[in-house]
Amino acid sequence: MNDTTKPVKYERTPQQRAEEKRIRELHRQNPVREAPMDTVSGEDAAQLLAFAAAIRSAREANGMSVEQLAEKAGVDAGVLARFESGQSFNPTVSILSRLAHALNRTLCLSLNGAR
Repeated sequence: MNDTTKPVKYERTPQQRAEEKRIRELHRQNPVREAPMDTVSGEDAAQLLAFAAAIRSAREANGMSVEQLAEKAGVDAGVLARFESGQSFNPTVSILSRLAHALNRTLCLSLNGAR
């Protein structure tokens, strides 16, 4: 797909819209009340938020916008914005490495001792 091509918008059938409405109603009646077991929380979440803040700080120190860093690193600007804002904690190591490289930094990963 080139830069000028717009994605095709698919219309849902009446059956698909009805199924979506049914599922939304089920979720409204029974929302998720417990976080899944694999959800990041506590100290791990705090460390990820601090890491995301460090990326944002380095980006701003370099005078770059989210879009500029994303372009330089070859990542989606939305992915970067969600990571920086703490809405998404699931970047790949490849994305983190490309961000570090685009910021003229090195990515250091560690596995600390037992809890």
